[in-house]
Amino acid sequence: MASLFDSLRSARATGSLTEEDWLALRADAEQLFTPGTAIKEQDLFDGRKEQIARLSQRIRLAGSHAVIYGERGVGKSSLVNVFRYVADRSPNNVNYIRVAVTDGDNFREIMFKIFKRLVYLEGDKRIRLADAYEGKDISPDDVLLEIGNLVSSATPIIVIDEFDVLKDEKSKRLISNMIKLLSDEGANATFFIVGVSETVSDLLKGHESIGRAMAEVEMPRMSDQEIIDIIWNRLVRAGMQVNTDALWDCVFISKGLPHYAHLLGLHAMQAACDRQSLRVEMKDIQVATVRALAEANQTIKEGFQNATFSEREDNIFKHVLAACALAQKDNLGKFNAKSVAARLSEIMGEKYDVPAFSYHLNEFCDPSRGSILEKSGDRRKFSFRFKKALMEPYVILECMNRGIITKKHVLAFSPKRQSDLFSN
Repeated sequence: MASLFDSLRSARATGSLTEEDWLALRADAEQLFTPGTAIKEQDLFDGRKEQIARLSQRIRLAGSHAVIYGERGVGKSSLVNVFRYVADRSPNNVNYIRVAVTDGDNFREIMFKIFKRLVYLEGDKRIRLADAYEGKDISPDDVLLEIGNLVSSATPIIVIDEFDVLKDEKSKRLISNMIKLLSDEGANATFFIVGVSETVSDLLKGHESIGRAMAEVEMPRMSDQEIIDIIWNRLVRAGMQVNTDALWDCVFISKGLPHYAHLLGLHAMQAACDRQSLRVEMKDIQVATVRALAEANQTIKEGFQNATFSEREDNIFKHVLAACALAQKDNLGKFNAKSVAARLSEIMGEKYDVPAFSYHLNEFCDPSRGSILEKSGDRRKFSFRFKKALMEPYVILECMNRGIITKKHVLAFSPKRQSDLFSN
């Protein structure tokens, strides 16, 4: 990829890009921007320096582990995918293993997945650890003993992803027991537990003292700088430039979610290539929003339609949902009705107090409308959150397409545009 981009930079200087060059650059946008999969290359991973630093510390401390939690779509899997490259730079010989929990899994099945990926040598023969446990139960003590038998210079980093899918409470307690055993014994292994959750206690059950062994690494939504870096750095790598207003529109729409930064960056870069331009402009972002809407997951599309359906033409369901998407939020995507009122008043052009749309908020939490929102907290102090974080930018795109959110609203509700956020 690097050689292609180098040749394109040279061709740009002479203005000699051919049709084949443009087609090649358009195709390589799909390698730079990856909205559909977790990032696997370290040099394409932007941000999360604090989280990487905390995880790096875990592998240097014997008996130390970590739980990584946050909303779905904030980049937890990408973080653990690229972390292997960070870990490989440590003095230890790292054995990186990642397994994902699937429906119906229990403790034994999760550990068996890990054992299938642990291989040891017996003479010249490579033997899977799982072979010794075929058809047998696995206990936390078994894991401790097997980890202890591994060569001390090879440090396993074992990732259990999608941990929130695990519903068996007994299995959660067994994993807590296992991690406490490994920590107490200073075992030569580091476990990373990754899952969708607001708190660590929602993911792990068991020993209260497990907190000493587990670093709690929250993955909040990305900052404006991190979203900018995703798009800016990739375009620069491709020898392209970007209009700053166009970039800030991507920040506004993405709402701190890397999936949408990648999605908009991909389509904007390809739209610029279609124009045979090495500069992404506002017109390319407009094309990107249309393509992003067209390619949205069908579940997301149906969720929006179900949540906002009404036989009354003068209904404001879409307007209220747009205000929810634009409402000021905390690191976990939560917002309150007061913030919705401020945004809805701007959208409608007249004053709206909470009682005027509280019915709509409650309806959005009802299963009959797909429970597009989740409500938590006490009476008069309720907070709300999109059940699927990826729905939030989709609502913004859909309502921009319908004219509910206009350019005036984009400018009014965009984050403060700081020039020092841009790389030189």
